[in-house]
Amino acid sequence: NGFTLLHVRALWQISNAVIHVFLCLAFSMHPMSRSSSLCQMYFLILTDQGLQIRVYGADYGRRDTTTCIYKRPDAQVQNVLCSAPSPKVAERCNGKNNCTISATNSVFGDPCGGTYKYLEVAYICQCK
Repeated sequence: NGFTLLHVRALWQISNAVIHVFLCLAFSMHPMSRSSSLCQMYFLILTDQGLQIRVYGADYGRRDTTTCIYKRPDAQVQNVLCSAPSPKVAERCNGKNNCTISATNSVFGDPCGGTYKYLEVAYICQCK
């Protein structure tokens, strides 16, 4: 919708009960985007209480030699022309306030055998 969302959490305490109130305010002309990356064989949990997730991009593969390289042999991280955009994250997460995605070949296919991959997700959270 073209507006940045400000997610404000207000807390009130009445006796022993704490009341959580979530407010959504639109205040700008540019959406507030977020991004997450996770290594192959790991899980990503997107969550935004009181808001809806809208994924506008997801890519599984490898586009650089610096992401997710810990304890990986050089041969597994050199192919940086290995990636495949995927609608699967959007299909699972859009319109929800939380979702879980695993970065695995069984979910996204294997765009390049022998290369250690990662999932990059770009999304915004918007008012319901």
